[in-house]
Amino acid sequence: WFLSADSIVSTFKKLSGSVSSNGMMTAIVGESCAIGIQLMLARGFERDSHDRSGSAAPTVCAGMSLDGPQTFAILDFMEAALSVGSEIMELIFSHYQEKLLLENIISPNSISTGISPSAMVGGAVIVAALLRGSSGILPPWAIEATPSLFSTFFETCNGDCKCFCQIFSIACEMKVGAAGLANMQPGQKLAGRYFESLKQSTRDTFLSHVEDICNKNDTNSWRKMKVIIKQACGGKKKASTSIS
Repeated sequence: WFLSADSIVSTFKKLSGSVSSNGMMTAIVGESCAIGIQLMLARGFERDSHDRSGSAAPTVCAGMSLDGPQTFAILDFMEAALSVGSEIMELIFSHYQEKLLLENIISPNSISTGISPSAMVGGAVIVAALLRGSSGILPPWAIEATPSLFSTFFETCNGDCKCFCQIFSIACEMKVGAAGLANMQPGQKLAGRYFESLKQSTRDTFLSHVEDICNKNDTNSWRKMKVIIKQACGGKKKASTSIS
């Protein structure tokens, strides 16, 4: 489905120039994006357990395994979905707003022109799902998709660095609501296990790197996105270069 939806977005853009002008197409793309997010949120983290003999044995994870070509399709589609515009972020917000703790999540002086607060929260859900994915939900090679995906995301934010960074800030702190969500308990952070205990100084450094990347907004800078995400999400990918 995600491959088909990606092709539909591409074809629709070629034929009409804009997906967001068609309400039905926008709804289909938004709902499909929400499904991709849900697959990442529903997948549990692997943890090692030990049997009585002392040998390590991986626990069975909840949710569908994402270690396969389906992840390529999901990430490629999510980039295409984000290219539609902030309307997709609005639809993600409407899908998840009742499942999250949203009180005081956006300060009034952080709202940027052209992007509504609800779209910013919807964008933060997408970012949090991708951070969660990079914390062990997705296979290690999936990190290679992040430079292009987040570069497109930045364009969807109208090239507004303040808006983009605020969305990342919200994503780092966003918590599950009282009813729970997928296999997560109330109060847990959507972004995953490494963000539960993230020090303020580490969080600030992470966000400062994000700000530096979007301020430069060039190919070399966006490539560094995969490095800083891996560092924040529990490790550094061997094939990635360090931040200079």
